[in-house]
Formats: sequence, structure tokens, C-alpha cells
Amino acid sequence: MRKLADRREAGLLIVRGATPPASSMVRDIEYILRAISKVCLDEGHEPELTKATIGMWLDREESRGRRASGLSLQLRLLAQFLKFAGKKKKLAKRLRKLGAEFGRRGRSKKKRKFSWLDHNPIGIEDVWEKAEELLAQSRAEPAGTRKKYTLALHAAVIALSVNAPLRIGDLSRLRVGIEICRSTSGWSLTTDIRKTDGEYDLPQLWPEITEFLDELFILDAAGGEMWSEYDRRVGTPLFTVDGGRTGLSADWVSDVYYEHIGAGAHIIRTIWHQLAYESDRDLTWMALAMCGQRGTRTKREYRERNARAKTVRAGRKSLADLRRRAVETALIDGYRSTSV
Repeated sequence: MRKLADRREAGLLIVRGATPPASSMVRDIEYILRAISKVCLDEGHEPELTKATIGMWLDREESRGRRASGLSLQLRLLAQFLKFAGKKKKLAKRLRKLGAEFGRRGRSKKKRKFSWLDHNPIGIEDVWEKAEELLAQSRAEPAGTRKKYTLALHAAVIALSVNAPLRIGDLSRLRVGIEICRSTSGWSLTTDIRKTDGEYDLPQLWPEITEFLDELFILDAAGGEMWSEYDRRVGTPLFTVDGGRTGLSADWVSDVYYEHIGAGAHIIRTIWHQLAYESDRDLTWMALAMCGQRGTRTKREYRERNARAKTVRAGRKSLADLRRRAVETALIDGYRSTSV
């Protein structure tokens, strides 16, 4: 009670009832509501949330190839929105059930990103080697050319995404001297993750990252003096083609990956999880931390998946050991019978 009184005296707003969604969720909910409104208008209906209009929206999304797992998340966000608004409780309950149903359907299918890796085996080292290759190509280009800077820029974003596999939206928003900083010992990164409103903190990036990021400043600096250019660029976007006046978008990050790797930038997050999946040790925590994933459902899904994989590998190893012992026993028995 004293705490409430202190807040009132300080003039702070006291909110009771349902906890408001995170700001990132509000943006996602707004996107879904706009999509449903567009479907309503296209079909000659007034924009509103009803079982029928949501059904029309789902039909359109499925016809466009939207995955069940994505629709599951969106349905649950709609249910959360109705709960917070305190309206249409029956519809909110229906949406939660429908979301769970789509979730089960999505989990029964292999995720597209893992299917891509099955057909395009690629590891962390392959992505890193591509970044090194692009940096070498940049250094071979004539000084002052656009191609030289573009190649260095592509090399930097790929290399940084290996060390800090953030979502493309978070990666593209990094600002010099604010989220990503240079000191005499190297680079560090601290940023807020929009999807979860959590903090992502890497107080020391890999030493190997230094030459990739430094190159962006050396190429832009008068006389190649990195520190003077760094000081000038403080507060500006890290990834830019106009000296920091404007930043490059999340789509640009993805385009760079499609051009050089063959898949969107989020594939590097999947590769980290695949590394944990294939390890005999439980490295799920490492992949979750590297990718800045704190959601309870995401953690549970990856841990369950990796635990199943470890069980299968242990079972196969036991079977292989049994077969080996059986072969050894048969050979020994055969030797004994011929020796008698």
C-alpha cells in the first residue's frame, strides 16, 4: 500500500487489470488488424473482428502459403488483444483454441529453414569463410570505388551476424558508439531486442570481427584514419552507404544473405541451433543466448527437439555397440569351433 501511495504522490499512472502487451507485440497486433481490415474491405464488409472475418483472413493467408506456425502465433496475439481490450471473450477463447490447433499442425511439419539446411548443408565455418572472401575481394578493388565499399559492407554484416546472430531488424538498427562500440581492445555490442523487449549484451565481440568493422571506417576516413572517422560517425547507423546519414534496412541484410549464402539472414540463427542439435553435449543454452531468444515457448521447443535428437543418437550408439559385440562373439565362437 505504501508503494502505491508513493506512486500517487509522484504523479505516476497506476494501471490495474490485464498486463499490456510488449511494444513489439503491439506492432505485430497492429499489422494483423490491418491485414484483417483489408480482407474485409476487399470482400465488401465493414472492418470488424468476427469469426467470419477471421476465417476469411485465414483462408487468404493459407492460400498465400503462410505456415501454420506463423498463423498460430498471430491467432494467439489476436486473442491477447481481445483479452486486453476486455471484449468478445467467446471469440478470444475460440482464437486461443484455433491458435493451439494451428500450432500442433505446424509442429507436425519440418520447419522450412531446417529443410533448406537438409538440401544445402552449410556450417558456421562456411558463412565465415564467405565473409573473409568478400573482404579479400574488397581489398583487391581500386581505392575509392563503390564496389570496394559495397563488398566490405557485405563482408561486415555477414561476419557480425555470425558472432551476433540477431534478428535482421535488430541488426540493421545498430548505431556507432551507442549499440556497437569500439575501444582499444576491440568491439562490443549492447542492444534492446524489439521482439522480446530484452537486452542483448556482448561486452567483447570476437577479435576476428575487428578487421571487418574497422574496414568500414578506414575506407570512409580521410587518409584512412579509423579513429577520426569513428568519432565522426558516433550516433549514426553502422550499416550505411552515405556516410551515416541514413541506415540500410532489415531487408538489405536479408538481401545480402540471399546473394552470397542462398537464404535469408535468419538462416545463421538456424545454423547455430543446428550446431547445438548435432552436439553430444547440451548446447541449446548457447544457441538461445547467441540468438537472443528468451521466449518460454521457443526455449521449450528447441530443448525438446535437441533432447529427442540426443536420445535417438544414444539409442543408435547402443544398437551399434550391441551389433559390434554380436559380431565379435560370432567370430570368437567360429574361431573356437574351427580350433577344436
